[in-house]
Amino acid sequence: MIIQIIGSEKLDFLKDKTCIEKCLNKYQNYPSNKWLIEMCDGTPFIDTKFENIKDFELDMSADKSKAFETEFENVKRVYGNLKFLTDSMASDERLWAALCIGPFYEYVRYRWKIDSVNNVLQHYFFEQSGKRGLTRNAISRLWWIGRLTYDKNRTDKYELTRFVCGHSDYIMHFIERNTSNNLHVMRPFLEAIMEARERGFDLNTDDAGNLAKYLNLLGGVYILDFMPEEWIKDKIRVKIDSMFQTSFKQIENENMSITNNENVISAKSKIVLENVENHHKVLISAKKNRLITKPANLIGLKVGDSVRIGKLSFIIAEIL
Repeated sequence: MIIQIIGSEKLDFLKDKTCIEKCLNKYQNYPSNKWLIEMCDGTPFIDTKFENIKDFELDMSADKSKAFETEFENVKRVYGNLKFLTDSMASDERLWAALCIGPFYEYVRYRWKIDSVNNVLQHYFFEQSGKRGLTRNAISRLWWIGRLTYDKNRTDKYELTRFVCGHSDYIMHFIERNTSNNLHVMRPFLEAIMEARERGFDLNTDDAGNLAKYLNLLGGVYILDFMPEEWIKDKIRVKIDSMFQTSFKQIENENMSITNNENVISAKSKIVLENVENHHKVLISAKKNRLITKPANLIGLKVGDSVRIGKLSFIIAEIL
């Protein structure tokens, strides 16, 4: 496999919105990219010095409606085979556009919905500059997820990658921010979130966004590249605890007037759990569940009963 790029003039021509609009039907319905030769009046591709790259294909084994499930495997394939790229090379739109309309043309159509001019711009080219452009392009996205999560010092070098790919909204919140440029920063940040989930906290997309904003704020005050990883992780741990404590207090205040005359938990109950070790309290309910559990799992239990969630022990402190 020879790594190719698109010449600048051809790139400007192909990503022009008028050209994309004219070719939109082809992007949507043509399974082959052969039409590009005619459109560009010749090949748009230019060979680079990288001539002996092992041929590889991308995984398209999942049903198209679940194409996102192939993300982790394809990150490994793209980053694993193109790990030699420098950050500068991997920021060049000419490279990724060439891979998208070239050898991986079919993959882009498989993975992403190509039903508008903007979708073509996003996933075949760079619609915007900066991190957003890199993480929306179909192939550069895969490389950069690997670049920012691959950890050669872990037993499972792709452990962080698997976690990020398993939570697609995290990619938008974490990878696109300037503070994610360094594994030294991303590693403790992700580890703190992974540990929180193991402790029973269910971080939704809003929580993830708030943590990413907090990391950005830290980056504005401290030079995170020079801070110890354990320091960064501890900051995120404390922030997560404070987020859930605040959430608990807000919900608790809303329910101060609610009483439960029953002695046991029912499907409609709201339950206050108290952590046996640190005595932190968390309220869970069917609608405002903040732990990876469901009230159904606790039906029939009463105040004072012990429950385990993940690796942690709780006591049922109150039934509202």
